[in-house]
Amino acid sequence: MGCYAAFPALRAARQFCQADPSAVVLVICVELCSLHVRTSNDPDTIMGSAIFADGAAAAVVTSREPEGPDPVIRLDHFETVLTPVGEEAMAWNIGDEGFEMVLGTYVPHIIEEHITGALEPLLARTLPGRTPLPGHYTLGHPSRRPQHPRQSRIEA
Repeated sequence: MGCYAAFPALRAARQFCQADPSAVVLVICVELCSLHVRTSNDPDTIMGSAIFADGAAAAVVTSREPEGPDPVIRLDHFETVLTPVGEEAMAWNIGDEGFEMVLGTYVPHIIEEHITGALEPLLARTLPGRTPLPGHYTLGHPSRRPQHPRQSRIEA
């Protein structure tokens, strides 16, 4: 699932910790885009190859109260919002020579057009009628796993 896996994994870890307050869950996400690098003259393929790279991240999730001054991120709420456009803008296509990463050059425009609507459910739930407070962050990621044909989603 690539980088898309991080949000469902964090959501599941949060649910495990809510069910068992003594639980400690290690979430590890790895993406190895270099396995699929290929040459192309197509601008969308070039964009995907130029932006995405190998990476890994990990998080320890628990319901326990923090001990000490280390920074803590609270996983308050998760939301998935579908957009009516963009399914073809981010894709892993299986070609004759392996996976082809496609990232349409218009993805930033799709995000700009839909980000406010995508964040509204989160902000309405956590900060009704207010702007985010310093130290409160919303993380988002456009992903290519639509629930319905012709729709893309933004995980937040």
